Amino acid sequence: MAKAKLSEFVKLRRRLALSRDAAAELCGVTPRTIENWDKKGAPPIAMRLLYLRDRKYIGYPGWDGFCFSHGNLYYRGKLFANPETLKSWRRCSK
Repeated sequence: MAKAKLSEFVKLRRRLALSRDAAAELCGVTPRTIENWDKKGAPPIAMRLLYLRDRKYIGYPGWDGFCFSHGNLYYRGKLFANPETLKSWRRCSK
């Protein structure tokens, strides 16, 4: 019996050592959804979240120069916001 091909999502999730539960929390979905994505692939936004978790640069229009590293958001190498700042901005926008 041939092995099922792994989705890019599960490969990245495993490389980041994220359990299904941790990936579900990060993506705002259920562990069952993560299980489905592991088999069939995930939507682009879920892949972006995992790449952000991996501290990759954000390669999408409007995000040029931004990256996440060690839990902080940087712009062109300078600290732009930390988690508490981002949370306060979220509270202000409600």
